[in-house]
Amino acid sequence: MLTAEYALDKDEFTDYLTVLETIAPWVQGDAYTLLRLEPGGLKPLVSIGLVKEAMGRSFLVTEQPWLKAVLLSENPVRFIPCELSSHPLDGLLLSKSLIQDSYGVRLMVHEQCWGILLMDAAQPQQFHQLNQQTLQAVCSMVEARVQSLQTLEQLRTISSDNLPSAMAPTPTNSALAGNSIIMRQLRQQIVSAANSNMTVMICGEAGTGKRLVARELHRLSGRSGSMQLVDCQALPVEALDSELFGLNQLGAVANKHLGKLKQACQGTLVISSFEILPLSAQRHLTNWLQKNASKAASSITLPARILVTTSVDLPRAVAEGKVLKELYQRLSAYSISVPKLNERGEDLELLAGFYLEQQKCHMGLRVVRLSDDAIQALYQHRWPGNVPELAQRIYRAVRIQPAGHQSQLVLEAESLGLDVPDKEPVTVSAKEGADLKDLVDDYQRQLIRHHLQLCNSNWAHVARSLQVDRSNLYRLAKRLGLK
Repeated sequence: MLTAEYALDKDEFTDYLTVLETIAPWVQGDAYTLLRLEPGGLKPLVSIGLVKEAMGRSFLVTEQPWLKAVLLSENPVRFIPCELSSHPLDGLLLSKSLIQDSYGVRLMVHEQCWGILLMDAAQPQQFHQLNQQTLQAVCSMVEARVQSLQTLEQLRTISSDNLPSAMAPTPTNSALAGNSIIMRQLRQQIVSAANSNMTVMICGEAGTGKRLVARELHRLSGRSGSMQLVDCQALPVEALDSELFGLNQLGAVANKHLGKLKQACQGTLVISSFEILPLSAQRHLTNWLQKNASKAASSITLPARILVTTSVDLPRAVAEGKVLKELYQRLSAYSISVPKLNERGEDLELLAGFYLEQQKCHMGLRVVRLSDDAIQALYQHRWPGNVPELAQRIYRAVRIQPAGHQSQLVLEAESLGLDVPDKEPVTVSAKEGADLKDLVDDYQRQLIRHHLQLCNSNWAHVARSLQVDRSNLYRLAKRLGLK
């Protein structure tokens, strides 16, 4: 049975999955993938038959000759494996096999190139029965369905939020990518806050992507000015007043230095780690916010919109006198919390796939993927360094491979510097007088508890690890008293 994966919200996933399920009986392949053409390359949206990490990858057309040929051709293009070329999805089938037969079809929507449909097989000549007439029929059917879904997405946007056209989807090739509920909620918060004058406080641990949230807020705001960043950790404390307001040490306006607040006119000013600001700068900022409070509450555009980021306990900082209470109250009117990496569930595999694809292209490898143990270890690790730690571990694991290693690289937990998952079998001692049903229930209960411990209580990954449907696992756990 083929498994479906996606890089979309659930409603969109269901719509696009139907497209692939419709063509599967006619094609008889091992995997089917829809890739959308985006500024950063071709991005998988939904697939059947690929591993989860594949959905976090993005393929630059300039580095993928075959995909480029598909985009330039009006007809389906067949992939012929050879020593000089590799398929972009090699090693990412559920069987971990190399792709031995494949067709790529360019999809045109509203007379523009929308993306590509890939149909892949693990056996040579598996698609020998497909003729051009069948392929063209499949292409026409998929194009028509994708076009109708694009129209439906536009209607959803107009009817739900009436948002301006500048509010495009969040880029999926960043630390903000993911399908977890907590990340979908974060993106909804960003969209809700973007088209307003409100100051926004962005909270979260180091490495969670607070600056990316700030960039998205600015990008979606439609403000005509630029985004200016003041990184309080990167500057001497005595220079922060001047950096923000163009003030010298005596408080007078410096003649030759225009502060970031002025440079961000009609745009956005992001103050990173704002709690480091000296109290003098905090007073100036409080006065500026107070002066513009009436504009912020109306539809009048502020001279600059203020976004601040922090990784500290601000109520405690206020109590200790490090942050002015009035400034904190003004900045915390709207707060966005960015989740830690270990709170994001299966997004972890999507992000791993993104960084694996980066390293594969940089090192010129045919396949770079994670072993099953490595995937298990990802979920077992606590990730105190969040997304940068994940990127660094993958970078180091690929680069430390010995010279002359094969072009197919499978990363184990040890090469990532992660603990190897516990593989001790779960055993149940038979109680005297216990019937078979009780013994089976005890075994299932201990097995689920064992995998919950390995997967940091991530039920979605437990279901994947046990190879059972997630809803069936929930029902079983409830019956066994585990939920």
